[in-house]
Amino acid sequence: MPIDVLLDLPPEQAKTGVTVHDYLDKLQNDSTEAYRLAREKLRASAERRKHHYNLKVRAERFKAGDFVYYYYPRHLGSKSAKWQRAYTRLSE
Repeated sequence: MPIDVLLDLPPEQAKTGVTVHDYLDKLQNDSTEAYRLAREKLRASAERRKHHYNLKVRAERFKAGDFVYYYYPRHLGSKSAKWQRAYTRLSE
């Protein structure tokens, strides 16, 4: 075991005046600051990813009479969702 654990620290190096409440307050403040920094970094990262994703996205325009597929999930009780069709062909 370390010597300072066995024999305790000298009086001039021992921390005095630190209570449980002081420790918990410091822990709470440190945790709050860490979460705030993490949220800032995640927000910046999400905005950066969104920007790069949107560079390649183009709006699609459909005319009347075009055939399109749209998402229309059906839930049939007898079949697994894996075998059900989730897209339906639509003609306007």
